[in-house]
Amino acid sequence: MTTAAQVEKLYKKLTSEELAGLAFEALARQDGIELDTVVGNVKTQVYKCKDWGYRWRLVGLTDLYKYYSMIYWKNRAYMAAVENFINEATFTTSLKPDLVAEYLGLFEAVLGKK
Repeated sequence: MTTAAQVEKLYKKLTSEELAGLAFEALARQDGIELDTVVGNVKTQVYKCKDWGYRWRLVGLTDLYKYYSMIYWKNRAYMAAVENFINEATFTTSLKPDLVAEYLGLFEAVLGKK
């Protein structure tokens, strides 16, 4: 029995996790032949799952929800910071008027008044 055949026989006894580790190592070494050998020995299975169009749409809507949530809370943080700055600015006379106007403009932009 040749060495390649012996290795092939050993690959069939490995678990999926071990094969994944070997595939990663082969990728790191850029060894295409070993990678093909490892991938060829991965067991294939048939899964029952939801329609791909449904799944793809659900993932897209979830990503959209995450994006809008991130933007919402980012704007809320801006509003809180500007409101805090304005409250402190009314009691401090050393602030320049241009700086106050800039923060007021930011506050109005966040609220959508501009």
